[in-house]
Amino acid sequence: MSATANESLGPRLAATTSSGWGAQLGANFGKLIPLGAAIGALAVQLIRPTNLDVSWLLTVNDRILAGVSAYQGVIELNPPASILLYRIPALIAKLLSIRAELVVAGMLALLIAGVLGYAARILSRYELSGSASNGVFLAASAFVLSVLPFDEIAQREHFATIFIFPYALIAIARAEGKQIALRDGLIAGAMLGLCIAIKPHFALCALMVSGFEAFRSRDVRALFRIEHWAAGAVVIAYFAASMIFFPKFFSDILPEVADLYLPLRIDLIELARRAALPILLPISICWIFRNRAQNAGTIVLLMIGAGFLCAYLIQGKGWNYHAYPFVAFSLIAAGWAMQQWQREAAGLARKRGLLVLAVALILPAPLFFRADVSHPGLAAAITRLAPHPKILAIAFPQNLGHPLVRDIGGLWVGRTWGLWATGGAVLMKARVGDDPVLRAKADAYFENDRLMLTQDIESQRPDIVLLQETIGFDFTQWIAGSPRLQAAMTHYRLVETIDGVEIFQRRDDVLG
Repeated sequence: MSATANESLGPRLAATTSSGWGAQLGANFGKLIPLGAAIGALAVQLIRPTNLDVSWLLTVNDRILAGVSAYQGVIELNPPASILLYRIPALIAKLLSIRAELVVAGMLALLIAGVLGYAARILSRYELSGSASNGVFLAASAFVLSVLPFDEIAQREHFATIFIFPYALIAIARAEGKQIALRDGLIAGAMLGLCIAIKPHFALCALMVSGFEAFRSRDVRALFRIEHWAAGAVVIAYFAASMIFFPKFFSDILPEVADLYLPLRIDLIELARRAALPILLPISICWIFRNRAQNAGTIVLLMIGAGFLCAYLIQGKGWNYHAYPFVAFSLIAAGWAMQQWQREAAGLARKRGLLVLAVALILPAPLFFRADVSHPGLAAAITRLAPHPKILAIAFPQNLGHPLVRDIGGLWVGRTWGLWATGGAVLMKARVGDDPVLRAKADAYFENDRLMLTQDIESQRPDIVLLQETIGFDFTQWIAGSPRLQAAMTHYRLVETIDGVEIFQRRDDVLG
């Protein structure tokens, strides 16, 4: 071989070796993504206070495991899936005598790692646009599923986003004309069913995807894939079990929620404004870096995001955790759109593109960060008064008692997390005007909520009662409006006021 030939061959050999090392590094990095996601999810849960909704639902499960009946002895506004989602962590915590919050953290981390590991196998098995050799999409998805939720981590919407992820990849494979294995269709469909069981609105995600595919292929069979049948079976089984084991939700709670909770909405324009800001950059990335080979995947992911966006608008509350799923899938779609592009782009362009994606991933983070609501001064004062106290609250905000009670090792003895029905009844009366029938219904809810609080104080004899005054509502007058509640409160004396919260201690304890 000539010297010239050697000189020309050298760079090619170097490039091949470099490419081999790069591919090997990429493959190893891909295997580490699920582990990194699990560590990230654990870290977020351990450094931040427990989400107030998660704390309350764990308390609900503790009360049920202690023998009280769901939707009667302890009242949750949401369907049974909200309770059942945290039943296993509560059971494990009780059996091992450890905090349920730690079990939730560990199980969530394992779930995220497992789903991402399964996603990597789906990408490889069906050769989805060459993405199996590219860690950008999985890395972006890992960040979105494990770290981005931050203070909303382990919320129901967070679980729903994780559950639907395998279905999204199977839908992409379908859109690319792949033949799906029965096992993968069943697994993805069952997990989709769990997502829909959490909130029925989330069925819109599958409807968007299958509707788009049916329209694109001019074939209605796209609506009847095995994954949709599997999802339907899970949802039907869940609904039937709920009717059998949780009848009080349908007979007692659902009508009250329909009257007091569902009508509370913010303006549609304001909802749209809040939704547009966090998804503007991800959708722009999807457009700028669109690629013919990648378009099917990007569209499927955006369709799922659109389904979650519709659910957000239907709920109409504008809460950040309601926004998480559609923000998550807009970012996941951006990662998908960029994965092919970043592999083919020149060095500088690739770095700029990855920087834009990184900014897009981080930009929505403030949405899911809330101020610490652990009330440290209040917690310290209560602990000094009574170790492991029984507590309930006369207040509207849920964050007054949760996660405070669990953090101090106390026991929540109220049937509800707070006086949500009283607040809802006041707003209902303002909303219905002079309608005598609806005003009478609102008055009945108002009085029933006060009666439940009175009965809880009389029967449970809490060590501590917390009272948080609210501008525009006089709780002193509200208590005085019920001689029975006023009599129950004579057993308590005001000890201290911290952060606008009055701490009442039971006189029996004070007098020994």
